[in-house]
Amino acid sequence: MPILDIHAHYGAWQFPTQARNIDALDKYLQRFGIEKACFSSVEALTCNFVSGNARLFKDIEGYDRFLGYCTVNPNYVEESVEEMKKYMSKSRCFGLKVHSGYSQRPVNSAPMMEILNASRRYGKPVLAHTWGPTDCAAIAEAAQEFTTLKFIMGHMGGSDWRPALEAVAEILNVFLDPCCSYAERDKIREAYDAVGSKRVVFGSDLMLLNPAFVAG
Repeated sequence: MPILDIHAHYGAWQFPTQARNIDALDKYLQRFGIEKACFSSVEALTCNFVSGNARLFKDIEGYDRFLGYCTVNPNYVEESVEEMKKYMSKSRCFGLKVHSGYSQRPVNSAPMMEILNASRRYGKPVLAHTWGPTDCAAIAEAAQEFTTLKFIMGHMGGSDWRPALEAVAEILNVFLDPCCSYAERDKIREAYDAVGSKRVVFGSDLMLLNPAFVAG
């Protein structure tokens, strides 16, 4: 079965990580049989989303295993809409990436909802970082507002994954990405029981985590 990794990162973090360049990342993908991986730019998430997106999509050209996310920042709505115009129609762009922890704007905030509304024309999924009940409630509200968009709940709420399951169990356009830096017993089984196997997806959180850990 082909493996699609929907949650990976490209660039240098403030954390001690390996595989910071394309060739090193490609070796990880080959090692674990990952046919394609979807990367967001670390630079775009933590510093400058315009230059980070540009670097990502330039660097992944010519690498068949690599797809990219267009990262947006709801503190800059007009600039975010312009970034979507640049990248979201590209075949190498898998979807939209948002991180409320860095932007300090939840997915259901007015600026983010404006961006999500503009993203509907592209028909591509939204990967949103979620950690804690506030993020879970926010993605549930946004998904119910924009029913034609597919939302991926990155980290599945983190340490609050059980409330996350409750928040989105009946919201069919929300998919669960359980990747996390620690494992809990029956986490995957409970996710499958709550939403079904078709709404649980694989994300490694590469480079922050080794795919071997998350796959296990």
